Amino acid sequence: MASRCLLFVSAIVVWCDVSVARRDVHLSAARYLQLNTDDNISYFQQLLDHDGPLSGTTFDQRYVMDDSCFNSSTGPVFLLIGGEGAMGPIEDSGVVYHYVKRFNALLFQLEHRFYGESWPQHKDMRFLNSQQAVADIANFIQGMRIKYKLKPSNKWVVFGGSYAGSLAAWARQKYPELIHAAVSVSAPLVAQVEFREYDDVVRKAFEAENELCAQNVHNAALQLTDYLRYPVNDRKLMNLFGIYDCPSNWLIPCFTDAVAASVLNVVQYNYHTSMTVADVCRIMNDHQDPDLVNRYALVYRQYHRENNSPVYPEDNTHDDDYSWHYQVCHEFGWLMPSDSQAHLFGESFGTNYLIYSTCSKFQGFTVQNLYQEVDYTNRLHHGLNLNATRVVSILGSLDPWTPLGNRPSSPESPVITIPGSSHCEFLVPRLNDSYIQEAIDYVERLLIDWIRP
Repeated sequence: MASRCLLFVSAIVVWCDVSVARRDVHLSAARYLQLNTDDNISYFQQLLDHDGPLSGTTFDQRYVMDDSCFNSSTGPVFLLIGGEGAMGPIEDSGVVYHYVKRFNALLFQLEHRFYGESWPQHKDMRFLNSQQAVADIANFIQGMRIKYKLKPSNKWVVFGGSYAGSLAAWARQKYPELIHAAVSVSAPLVAQVEFREYDDVVRKAFEAENELCAQNVHNAALQLTDYLRYPVNDRKLMNLFGIYDCPSNWLIPCFTDAVAASVLNVVQYNYHTSMTVADVCRIMNDHQDPDLVNRYALVYRQYHRENNSPVYPEDNTHDDDYSWHYQVCHEFGWLMPSDSQAHLFGESFGTNYLIYSTCSKFQGFTVQNLYQEVDYTNRLHHGLNLNATRVVSILGSLDPWTPLGNRPSSPESPVITIPGSSHCEFLVPRLNDSYIQEAIDYVERLLIDWIRP
């Protein structure tokens, strides 16, 4: 068993994907890691409705189990929680596997309902929400305890990144009798209809690299918006950027939002994409081309060419983006308007456009209901006032989602912020980054203290 653990090649995913209401800026690093998991997949009969009239109805929820490092006498059980995407892989160099080997843990990964292949036959989207997802985690733990004859000494620790990190913290808060501890990475804990702070962190990330770069991105966005006000420029700009799909009645917000998305993705994931903040600044500060909009277009084209990412994925009712947009529009908000000249991207796309582009496809959606549901989400999960011990929250100083997760820290539930770190970088860390290594060592010491008999 020990040798298998030492030679183990991973076949499990780390989720770190928060798709935002606009731009499809996902909270996930998982989409950059593609390994095969097919041989390890199992299915759990999960309840569709944990408390309501359909409580007897079940669906197949995918999960993966790996016991190659497990010491069944004293080893803990680590559950990697799925977020807003299909179950996929993680490299064995990731931090979760570091802890699996260190603690001789049994490892599970659970796919989120209504994502990947974990779709109920009863496709009523009312059952897609974080409250049901947290109950899924508890029910899964109870089922695995029985199936694998796990003992009380096999303490459960949940891990998650981004939205899945939120679920990890909320699950520990809701079910402390089942979940011994939680490692919550880059997790937004506050629902908020308009999340303007996101772009503030993006600006700071560019300023940290180069102040001129941040100013050039801002000025390029302002110039692009001005050019789009004159229809005579439309075809030239479409050809320059390669954007042809924007409806004429929403041309300016649609076009500028699409370009902004590429810049935001670079900052959010930084070293986990083929393009970094430094690459953007190199292009935006290249004075060989005096036209800032040309440089801005080069950033956009290069980002999409190197990441093979379409601007507008086609939505359908069995699609991960569709599912995430549903949660955004009925639970979290997280719309990111840029509607002031002072904003990084200027006065180019407001809340009305973001609601149109993200939420109008859902029958019965109203803005009033969104505000009510956001308020309900914060009352349900307590926002930044997390009521739980043995939860460690790991944030990044250059992660745009950090403002929604920067809760009060305490010795029982500490919060650490890694300098210079981007979204979920802790889970798939850069080599030779001393700040990330310090955080990894710190969390390991916490787990030793929390898991010991």
